[in-house]
Amino acid sequence: MGTLLWLVPVAAVLALLFAGYKAHYVQKAAPGNDRMQEIAGAIAEGADAFLKSEYKILAIFIVVLFVLIALFIDIGTAVCFLLGAVFAFTAPSTSQSAGAFPRRAQGLQYARRRAFSSLSRHSLRYATF
Repeated sequence: MGTLLWLVPVAAVLALLFAGYKAHYVQKAAPGNDRMQEIAGAIAEGADAFLKSEYKILAIFIVVLFVLIALFIDIGTAVCFLLGAVFAFTAPSTSQSAGAFPRRAQGLQYARRRAFSSLSRHSLRYATF
């Protein structure tokens, strides 16, 4: 059990470093042509609309669950639940404003390159002649 107590924070830091590396890689890529930027803008607009509607529903659910946990378990557990919910709420909007969506065309290009390179590697590996 003692090993897990230090392993979890180390794994979290490694995950954050990897995410930072990937974000830096995507931001260095070219933004793509006008059509890709237009599509990326539409995707971002749709994502924002989805998050707004999702947050309205989830906010009600979280408040109700917070009250139930506070009444039937204890206030400490309810506060921990609320903190987790706040972080879960802020993660998507933070990733959008921190560079995931301003450079979304690069992300589309990167995903396309990765998908096709992975597809070609797998198809060659399992191809029978």
